Amino acid sequence: MAYRRNDRLVNYYKKLARSPWPGAVGCTLLLAVTICDLLVESRFSFTSLHVLAIILGTYAWGLRGFAPFALISLLATLLHNQITGRYPTAADSSVAWNGISLVALYLIVGGAVLVMRDAQRMIEQLAATDWLTGLANRRGFADRLAQETERCRRFNQPLTLLMLDVDNLKLVNDRYGHVAGDMVIALTARTLQERLRATDLAGRYGGDEFIVMLANTDIAGGQVLADTLRQAIDAALAEYAAGDEHKLATVSIGLAGWRPELVSSIELIAQADRALYLAKRAGKNRVGVAAQSASIHLPVVAEQVATYH
Repeated sequence: MAYRRNDRLVNYYKKLARSPWPGAVGCTLLLAVTICDLLVESRFSFTSLHVLAIILGTYAWGLRGFAPFALISLLATLLHNQITGRYPTAADSSVAWNGISLVALYLIVGGAVLVMRDAQRMIEQLAATDWLTGLANRRGFADRLAQETERCRRFNQPLTLLMLDVDNLKLVNDRYGHVAGDMVIALTARTLQERLRATDLAGRYGGDEFIVMLANTDIAGGQVLADTLRQAIDAALAEYAAGDEHKLATVSIGLAGWRPELVSSIELIAQADRALYLAKRAGKNRVGVAAQSASIHLPVVAEQVATYH
């Protein structure tokens, strides 16, 4: 239950951060209050509305929103005070004091919103990152993959998905402990990060499984890169094993390419997972490729997961 509450909170923050409404409402409110300040000869203060506009502008655009919103609010408020005759003369000491007070208020409010904004981004990042490897976790990867497959469907661009499984990890855990197993996982992740392009995305899909999205890469190019990754990971793990054959782990890789007829990104994952199963059944430490004509009908639960992400 707590996990679901946290999940809903993160999704709410994401939607709010991407929404144009905070910025639009902030601009409209700032314009309206500024007009009232300059045209309405009233002794009522509009400071609270200016503060609200600053909060919305800062939340929408960060420091770039805070600076102009605060400056416009400050000038409008001071001019309003002069127009309404709140200060008998321009040399009145209260002008400087109230100006400084407003600046301090706006800085405190803007600083608080900036801190909250950074904390929100940190929450989103932590919720989408695997703690051991620093790669995207299953949630974060699924979100990005869904976006990329939709882009591929719209613009008819290629995309290849790799599913990697660390062979013999259980044996390493049983013989040498889970610290050694974690080192194998970390080395595999580090090798992926070093070998992939900036446009690619690697994630930890499960305990000993990784998943890699290769943007703008067809099956042929993906197969070449998959075998390159397999060899690089083998070399890194062999160096860690230091000649101990019982400590040596390898990786098996399943590969599938995006096709417009696929129902969703979940079906693409299922095909890569099927290719991974075939690679492991063929003897491990190899690359398996999903047939381009293969079609996997997902059960209802998988479709629900796709909708959830």
